[in-house]
Amino acid sequence: MAKRHVENSPEGEGNGKPQGLSKLTPPLSFFSDVSLSVEGLRLAAQVRSKHLARSQREDADTEKVLSLLNEVETFVDGRLKRWVDDHPTAHWWAQIRGETGRGLPRQVMGKILGTIDAFGRYYPVGDLMIPISVTREAVSDEAGARWVWVAGIERLTTPSKLWAYAGLVPGRRRTEGRKSDSNITLRVMCFRLMQFGIMFTRNKYFHEYRRYKEWKRGELRRGGMQIVPTPKGRWCTTCQKDVVTKAARFCPTCQSALGKKTEPEGVVFEGHLDNMARRWCVKLFLSHLWVVYREALSLPTTQPYAVAKMGHQTIMSPWDMVGAPEATVVASEE
Repeated sequence: MAKRHVENSPEGEGNGKPQGLSKLTPPLSFFSDVSLSVEGLRLAAQVRSKHLARSQREDADTEKVLSLLNEVETFVDGRLKRWVDDHPTAHWWAQIRGETGRGLPRQVMGKILGTIDAFGRYYPVGDLMIPISVTREAVSDEAGARWVWVAGIERLTTPSKLWAYAGLVPGRRRTEGRKSDSNITLRVMCFRLMQFGIMFTRNKYFHEYRRYKEWKRGELRRGGMQIVPTPKGRWCTTCQKDVVTKAARFCPTCQSALGKKTEPEGVVFEGHLDNMARRWCVKLFLSHLWVVYREALSLPTTQPYAVAKMGHQTIMSPWDMVGAPEATVVASEE
């Protein structure tokens, strides 16, 4: 029986798929996906092993699986680091150094770039979603339809599209029953990059994060907002107090249901402010990554929104962020 060809919808993001054409998955995307899968299996085996140990039981099969998964993860992560070193953007981010001289974690960068590269897809010839800059020749599938491959970075025609794909647009939440327009894996990897690649190494992005946080603190206070420490537990609306108990659902004093850490009107929690600054810093890094990646492939780039739409004059270049912070350079010379 011949395969039925499904036509795409006029909006450009239809349901049609090439018949017999395999997705052009780069090696970095493949090893990134495998590394994430093995990591999940290894963590599951570790959790089981710890639970068995707490109950003073042993399971040789679990320990064997854990040992094999550790070996596989070590191999896969080694190949992932090799492929990320050959990425068109490596000449930029490999030069970003922190106060200790450490650079960005290659494993995390491999998973970020691998997830971006995996965003590529085929479009039927003439589809409005094909960027003008894509001049790649079309290929035919088994049904005779013509398709054009658009790489992940080619689909992300502006930095804001990359931010949205990483789930860094404020106010957007995942809705049950609807396919998310963001990639949860990329969002998690951006969190790891901020924590382990920027906060721990204290590179130039870390200093920009601190500057923005203090500016935002002043901006909120000038707007009449009060910044208070984040509650450590859950909030009791009846007692108007913070309840710190393990896995508590009800207040031990009044037995009222405990609510989430909701900010009262006119109040911003310190943790919320820190998350704002972290998100801004990651978006700055992604915008620089977007520029470097597209320039490396001779793709068109755009001016930053603040310059093009808001009239700002200064541009923070990706190359302003390479090397170690100036304070570290001076200290090392002494």
